[in-house]
Amino acid sequence: MPLPVFTAPKPSAQTQERRQAVQGNAAPDVQQVLLYEGTTLLGTCPVKDSTWEYTPDTDWPLGQHDLSAIAVRDDVLSGKAPLRFYVILPTPVVDIRSPKEGTEVDSGATVDGVAFNADSVTLTEGASPLGTAKVTSNLWSFAREGGWSPGKHSVTAKAVRGGQESAPETVNFTAANKNLTVESTFNSSWQDWQTHKYIHSYDVTLYAGDTDVKHWHVGFGQLPDGSVLAPEFEASFWGMVISDGSDGNVVLGSPPEGVHIVPAKGHLTLRVLVLIPTQDEAYKKLYGLFAKSLTE
Repeated sequence: MPLPVFTAPKPSAQTQERRQAVQGNAAPDVQQVLLYEGTTLLGTCPVKDSTWEYTPDTDWPLGQHDLSAIAVRDDVLSGKAPLRFYVILPTPVVDIRSPKEGTEVDSGATVDGVAFNADSVTLTEGASPLGTAKVTSNLWSFAREGGWSPGKHSVTAKAVRGGQESAPETVNFTAANKNLTVESTFNSSWQDWQTHKYIHSYDVTLYAGDTDVKHWHVGFGQLPDGSVLAPEFEASFWGMVISDGSDGNVVLGSPPEGVHIVPAKGHLTLRVLVLIPTQDEAYKKLYGLFAKSLTE
């Protein structure tokens, strides 16, 4: 069954309308569209004359929103159509995108997010300043020197431009020394003459601690609209492509046979190629980078 199509807001739109309606089209025989943000069902939208609409009862929170729509015909469901948009103000706005609230992360994890009408983001933990992250194309990332101590952390971010500060945004997470960790390196980018997009090459390296890791997932997010894994990468990759970047996120998995392991005290490097519409300084790094052992 064809995917539903979003018609408003436009992909990557920045809106100051706090009750922004979400509208779209669907195939003529579709009865309703299920609208999600992450795993949360926002609403069930009836389809009339091949159109559907969702208007929130309360204000959208400021920052980034990643929606997905699923068409329903009797007992048949379509795949997910993605939409990302942003709710902003004329003044600075900040939104922490990773880590997610209440999650456990490796002690080397970065705090990443988006910011609008801002030059930098300042981060604190309690009364202690942690540092500042530069905002590039509305993206920012903060790596704590030496990593996070094991245990619970509460980190607050504020976007700053001149004498203006955003309202604070806080995330609570737990840091732990994981057996599987990950880091990435940007290699280079060049234009793909077939698509006119830019192939960005990254080395994503998985490291194992005291034990082998046979089954794993690795991924990253915050890719701009129109991004996707390069066809030559998908054609040659020996593992599973769980998410191909078309929804802004890439997730890769180990092959089910348990080969291509990350050896104890060793590493495994993947050269990942991503097609991105622009050649932007912001994409010389990966955001929300994570690795997960499926046996931990």
